[in-house]
Amino acid sequence: METATGSPGATGWRTSPPSRRIVQPWCGDGRRASDRQSGARPGQEHDTVSRDHRGSRQVSASVRTERLALRPFGEDDFKAVRSYLSDPQVMRYVDDPYSDKQVRRFLSRWVGDDPPVLALVRRGKDKVVGHVVFHRYEHPDVYEISWVLHPKYHRRGYATEVGRALLDHAFRDLGAHRVFATTVEGNDAACRLMATLGMTREAVLRKSTRHEDRWLDEYYYSVLDTDYADRRG
Repeated sequence: METATGSPGATGWRTSPPSRRIVQPWCGDGRRASDRQSGARPGQEHDTVSRDHRGSRQVSASVRTERLALRPFGEDDFKAVRSYLSDPQVMRYVDDPYSDKQVRRFLSRWVGDDPPVLALVRRGKDKVVGHVVFHRYEHPDVYEISWVLHPKYHRRGYATEVGRALLDHAFRDLGAHRVFATTVEGNDAACRLMATLGMTREAVLRKSTRHEDRWLDEYYYSVLDTDYADRRG
């Protein structure tokens, strides 16, 4: 099953935006896992995403696959986004289920030209099936990626499809050196997906993330430009 990536406190694929639990260290509402662990509330989070994103020329909204496309969120997406961000199963490794107010804050935060959090939609119908997070991270040639999908669209290969397209975009169009993603102990679906994308588990932060009264390991996966080149022959 394809699921969310990131770490508690990151909504969304440090993939720096909305989700809490993970499949990236960023929260669905734009917080990092560290922000949530320190008690930061939505709207009080550090502005790292904005700083990393400013002037990045990512143009990730131009990414298309045979079945999927990325675009900025709009107010009309509220119902579709609420349907998965309020789902406890979807948010299990991301964050607490979102209230209507949190969903509206999420949508209002990630609008504009080429935001780091984008709606993932089915081509032709423009139907929101989830979202992805894709942004520069601390260095101009390093990017973080993560994603969250509506359960109705699990097991269709969507996360793999858009993940491969974003890696192609990062290395071929943006000249990236490194792309990474995170998840936590127990999120086996995310681990399998990142392995399928050719990402290597490069680090384990032992019992670094608090979730449901337990300390969990946090896993870091990455792919380098040299890895990407080797795999493409």
